[in-house]
Amino acid sequence: MLLTMPSGRTMGAPIATPTTFTDLAPAAAGSAVTANDLEYNVGAAVALHRRTAFFQGLAGAQNIATSTWTPISVGEIVDYHAGHSDSSNPSRVAADSTPAGDDWYLCVGMVPLGSAASGAGIAGFRLNGGTIYEGAKLPLGSGHAATMMACELLRVQTGSSQYVEMMAYQNSGGTIATQSSTTKVPQFAMRWACSNTGDLVAAPSFPRTWTADDLLTASLAGAGQVPLNTHIRDVVRWLRFPPAARVDSRTTTQTLTSGAWTSIQMPAGSFDNYDGHSTVTNNTRYTAPRPGLYFVYGLAAVNEPVGATGYRASRLAVNGTTFYAGTSCEPGPSSLGTALPACAQIRLNAGDYVEIQMRPQGNNVTVKSGTGDSSRLIVVWRGL
Repeated sequence: MLLTMPSGRTMGAPIATPTTFTDLAPAAAGSAVTANDLEYNVGAAVALHRRTAFFQGLAGAQNIATSTWTPISVGEIVDYHAGHSDSSNPSRVAADSTPAGDDWYLCVGMVPLGSAASGAGIAGFRLNGGTIYEGAKLPLGSGHAATMMACELLRVQTGSSQYVEMMAYQNSGGTIATQSSTTKVPQFAMRWACSNTGDLVAAPSFPRTWTADDLLTASLAGAGQVPLNTHIRDVVRWLRFPPAARVDSRTTTQTLTSGAWTSIQMPAGSFDNYDGHSTVTNNTRYTAPRPGLYFVYGLAAVNEPVGATGYRASRLAVNGTTFYAGTSCEPGPSSLGTALPACAQIRLNAGDYVEIQMRPQGNNVTVKSGTGDSSRLIVVWRGL
């Protein structure tokens, strides 16, 4: 995605780290801060962050063969960065192509499947034709359409033709079509979340209202002084690199006891830019490093015994005392297991922590620990 400023200057997005301004000695003759400088350091940043790379699409009815992962072809509604084609490989959504780099994208989707007498359905995402990251895994049933949600935070290399696909799976023993009605259709959204590398800075305050008598400085602060490194550079750095994390249960051997809510261990991680999670100490928790509103998604994925009974339920827990309900269902088949999501927009203070919990009723269950089917916790800062 290229941004064209009022001057005609063209810049790629996300923009480079803004200039670090320098205060000159009192007797030194310095160059003025020109409109072009501020256009690059302010205008481009505002243009980017009010319209970040975003795709949203819907799908029609599509047959999903039994025991086969199938990419879902979607038609675009919104495609800010031209990462999708309705005619060529319509299941694929590419990352922003300019400039080249590594960025994290938040992917959210749902797949409603038709009724079936047996088996389970799964929704997930596949990165660049490789690993499939599973989302909700629910039992199918006669007379109703099971709807599976998937959410992932994926690192996509821009400028290298990498892409993401929403995927569906079912093992009913026959072909099942996805639902296509005014109320239930497959959906896929993919939005830029943050850069892969950046600077850890303080959460931005509300912008200062400048006056005609203010003196623009680099770092000097005081009465009437406006330090641009604080009011411009660090704000843009924050917006390009806000707190975000993806941690999961790979390698865990945890067992969840029937009848009890239990926080799921996360001994592995893919991304945690502000060190909000420890893989060893209290590894069920993500602790907010900065205050703000966070998007939180948890997936409780477990193995099921043969002849499983009762139900399974998931929820998010904040500080072990406040709870956000997730999903509940009967157990899935032992060949696949059960995976239940819970998600919410949660306002957290610095030091608050969030966990994904499951309550199995009827059987003890073990937590999934594979690369693509593990439990996980995804957290992305969204605003003050």
